[in-house]
Amino acid sequence: MSGNGNGGDRDFSLFARYQDYLDRITGGMSGVRRWKKYHRDGLETVGEHTVQQTYIVRDLYDLECSCGSPHGLDEALLLRCSMIHDTGEGVNEWDAPQPLKQHAVIGPLLEQMEHEAVREHVIGPMPKPLADMLTRDYAVQHDMESRNGRFFRASEVVGYVIRAVQQYRLGERDPASIARRLGAQVFAHQYRDICKWAEEFVSVRIVLDQFREEVEYALLHDSECIAYAQQHGKDEEIRSLIAARGNGDTSFHDDADRRERAPVVAEQAAGAEGPKEF
Repeated sequence: MSGNGNGGDRDFSLFARYQDYLDRITGGMSGVRRWKKYHRDGLETVGEHTVQQTYIVRDLYDLECSCGSPHGLDEALLLRCSMIHDTGEGVNEWDAPQPLKQHAVIGPLLEQMEHEAVREHVIGPMPKPLADMLTRDYAVQHDMESRNGRFFRASEVVGYVIRAVQQYRLGERDPASIARRLGAQVFAHQYRDICKWAEEFVSVRIVLDQFREEVEYALLHDSECIAYAQQHGKDEEIRSLIAARGNGDTSFHDDADRRERAPVVAEQAAGAEGPKEF
């Protein structure tokens, strides 16, 4: 008895069981954990990520209005996209490991499964006028031709990087820690993208500038960053991007050099009261 199917435009019967609908979506999101590649129990649920992503979108939008250009950005649409963008993971009750998501064959199939779950269980039960709006909201994240779509993607990258900064600082005094490994690998993986989005959006540049030197130092001196960058063919590009900013010596250094200078960076990052939390 889908409001987007047999019931037609005026079938509002979903709201007779509306709590069941909400429980299925939010309950699933609260049970699926992210970052399990690095932590057995994950660092956050999909539900927690969704709330935090909505805050990030809100705050970046406000920064863009205050310091940049909100031209072409629709705040309500961006916030609505944030609310729905990962509901498929909650409905499917599974967040696929990153290697599978990036697999040339498996990745597109997993993405299709997630889209179908959203269409069937999140959008489909709604009356058609509401379903049409949710379809529009969900599509924003995939529309790189629009400024809204690019801004949303930029906000996701900001979310990855600020999580990495937090974890890297927590693990700085223990080079073998999982937290440090997470931070180092995300730095190497996302550096190009966050630099790209910082060129288009002032809000992203403001956030990035708060820890850019810390990240760039890690990219040039941390053995985990270096190994990951080289393994994924990102090392030359990273050096070029940092060199373009004129950020000193951009040659990769060995781990002994990193250990010699790391306490200074760790002290600056952690401060007198210990690691900073986001």
